[in-house]
Amino acid sequence: IMRCPGKLPRGLRVRGYAQHADIVPTILELAGISVSHRFDGTSLLSLIRGEWGREFAVCETWGERCIVRGEWKLIVHYEAELKALPEVFPQPYRLREYALKWPLKTLLERVRVKGGVGYELYNLREDPMETVNLAEEEGDVLGELKALLDEWIGERVGEGEDPMLHLERYTQPQPIDYQRL
Repeated sequence: IMRCPGKLPRGLRVRGYAQHADIVPTILELAGISVSHRFDGTSLLSLIRGEWGREFAVCETWGERCIVRGEWKLIVHYEAELKALPEVFPQPYRLREYALKWPLKTLLERVRVKGGVGYELYNLREDPMETVNLAEEEGDVLGELKALLDEWIGERVGEGEDPMLHLERYTQPQPIDYQRL
């Protein structure tokens, strides 16, 4: 939902993928400010003008990335050495959220991911609650989405510099860290 009298048409509805990362580039373009800094997001004004439509959306969080394209969603776990519940869900304040959101089968699948990178693949049209992981059954779709995600990553970081592959170098932000800002 955007409102900017004199710059955006009223009542216009558009379809397409948008991400949080698109907010800053959009505001900068609305304000007429150009910057040399490369953003992960793209101004949504071209979508509003009907000139552009993103083929997919990417989300990131600590140790995970997700790509959504069409009816498919791929979640990549970069810290897949998940052996015990506290290691899978290190934020106790979120346990209730996980328990309400996911059925027991999905929780157990997340606990059982072992070694290397873990994948979850869902058909959002047939399984909007993401309860049936199709990563093994739909290898072609997984490969396509993984290649698309790898290309997206390659456009943003140098060879071997992907922070998700070197999480041990970083400290995971904790809720207290945000209070200091």
